Amino acid sequence: MKILFIYVTIAAFLFPTSIYGETEPQSIDGSKYVAVAQIELRDSSGNLVSVTKAIASHYLPDPIVDEFLEQYEVKEFVELKGKVYELRQIVLTEEHPKDSYVFESTLLLQAENRKIEIFSGLNHAFQVKSGDVSTIVWTILRLSN
Repeated sequence: MKILFIYVTIAAFLFPTSIYGETEPQSIDGSKYVAVAQIELRDSSGNLVSVTKAIASHYLPDPIVDEFLEQYEVKEFVELKGKVYELRQIVLTEEHPKDSYVFESTLLLQAENRKIEIFSGLNHAFQVKSGDVSTIVWTILRLSN
C-alpha cells in the first residue's frame, strides 16, 4: 500500500469507493478519528508564502484506514474530552507543476491500482504558482482501545 497525496483544486467532493466494498466517505463527526492537515507553502526560492490548515470533515469508514495508519508509529497518546487517542503524523511534500488554486486537502492512498480518499477537509483557498512546494503535515488522532 503506497501513500499518495493530491490537492483537489475543485470545490466538489469526489468520493471513490473502497477496495473493500462500496463505502463512501462520511462525516468525521462522532467517529473515532480527528484529522488535521497543516499546509506550509514555499515559493521556488524556498521563501515561506503561507501556512494554512484543514480540519478533516470526511473520512472513509473502512478497515483500510486502520490498516493504513498502522504503518505509522504512535508518536504519543493524548487525552481529548476525556478520551485517549493515539497520535500519528504523516508528512508529505508536493511540488506544484502549474499555477492553480487549492480549496481542499485530501489524504489519498494508492491500493490495487486505485486512489482511495481516506481523509478530506476544506481549507482557505490559496493560489500556488508553478514551482511552489507544499509540505503537508497530517496529524491524525485515533481513539485508543
